[in-house]
Amino acid sequence: MSDGDVSRVPMEQLLQELPLEDSNLVPLNVLVERLSNLAYQNIQNLGDTLPSLSSHAKRAKIFSTAIELRKIFVKLLVIVRWSKDVEMLNRARNVIGLLVEQQWAHEDVFSGLTQVRKILPNARIFDADLVTAIDVLRTGTYMRLPKAIKDSTVPQDPMSDSEALDVMSQLDLVLRERLACSELAPLGLYLTKIESGKAYFEAARLYNICLTTSGPAEDDRWWLLEFSFVDQVSASDNLNEILTEP
Repeated sequence: MSDGDVSRVPMEQLLQELPLEDSNLVPLNVLVERLSNLAYQNIQNLGDTLPSLSSHAKRAKIFSTAIELRKIFVKLLVIVRWSKDVEMLNRARNVIGLLVEQQWAHEDVFSGLTQVRKILPNARIFDADLVTAIDVLRTGTYMRLPKAIKDSTVPQDPMSDSEALDVMSQLDLVLRERLACSELAPLGLYLTKIESGKAYFEAARLYNICLTTSGPAEDDRWWLLEFSFVDQVSASDNLNEILTEP
């Protein structure tokens, strides 16, 4: 940025970019209040201790207290007059803070460049990958990526209606085979139909459920898809006749 560009930037914008350095600062009203309380406490202590002192000791005590209080209020007067220029002083503190931040940034850059200078003598360029270059030039893509990367990042094409119906019919066959050959339904649970890849069961006067499976193997899990109560069981019904353990 040239000097002309800097001169066109508003002063308010430049001041907003300065870091705020307000650490170890005490508000003037707090300082005045504390010094006033200290002076009042010293005068009150003087009034409590004077009656017990001799005439010479009283004059010495009053003189020393007055000198001490004068020093305190002279310092306070200097601070009050100095506070008129506190805006410029705070601005100078903020500029110093900005310079310190830039110094640390320059030191970080210097240490980074030093580290690069130490590493570069041992750096080596990899040999040209001619096979990859040929694949990219011939096909426009890299053909040797693992299939797992493509399967996890590229979404599969949605199935057509005919493919979905074929999957459902195959799942119906799997359900019929498992329920007829390798799976036994609990007592009291009756198979009503197998349709659209789902097996519908009914427990008389209790509930209806809908199940499906993840595959034809015996260790493939069953999944509960639907559950609904048929009728409420009354207090007069014998649950031992209705409910059975699987």
